[in-house]
Amino acid sequence: MRAYVGGVNGSGKSTILAEVTRQKPEFTIIHSVTAFTEWLGFPGDYEKLRAIPPEEGIQKLSQFMDVLLAKPIDILLFDSHYLNLVRGVIKPVMGPWIKKFDVLILISADIDSILKRIESDSRDRALFPPEATKETCEAIYKNYCKQYKDVFHQLALQYNLPSKEIENSEGEISQVAQELIDIVNHRVG
Repeated sequence: MRAYVGGVNGSGKSTILAEVTRQKPEFTIIHSVTAFTEWLGFPGDYEKLRAIPPEEGIQKLSQFMDVLLAKPIDILLFDSHYLNLVRGVIKPVMGPWIKKFDVLILISADIDSILKRIESDSRDRALFPPEATKETCEAIYKNYCKQYKDVFHQLALQYNLPSKEIENSEGEISQVAQELIDIVNHRVG
């Protein structure tokens, strides 16, 4: 069973998947950027990854996904994105390899909560142009979230894949992780 778990930056994917790992260590969880940059030969180098031209990046990602999805894994949760936002520019990342997944999952959260998480994060996620005002960043992110959700639904329809949106409410990590586990168990059972 292969689940593609996406969500905008700050939606809580990594936190939820860490809780899933705690509850279900037998699930294989692959964090896309970590695995992809290792495969490309520059582990964890986000700047190098961001510098790859979009068409080349999608081609390399398709090659990586072919290799990854050829491996026999009982239960795979692939932590990734349906779209990327880099310095205010929304970039596609999807390819036909998405049809090799059994279910698409979208982790969503309240936009204000997401923006607070991003603001308090010490990492440079390179989401917004350096000179952008707070208001500009909010407008960019709201547009990104809308397009993200649209792409999620379009992919489910285009490839006839079951899909589920999970709302990540503040302070409900165990419940959200359990909802994700239930979706996976339902698809396996």
